[in-house]
Amino acid sequence: MPARLTLITRHSPLKAKRGFALLITITLLAFLVILLVGLATYTRIETAISGNTQRQGQARDNAL
Repeated sequence: MPARLTLITRHSPLKAKRGFALLITITLLAFLVILLVGLATYTRIETAISGNTQRQGQARDNAL
């Protein structure tokens, strides 16, 4: 019967660092996407509020 060779594989420190760097990069990108979506939503809401305030002032002026 032929002898079986068993290979013991260990994670190299370089691969572990690359994996950790990838995890950090993906986390930061997700944070930036969430931040940009929030900023876009905030800008849209503020623009709508500004338009409403302007129309309300115009309606008030027209009522006088």
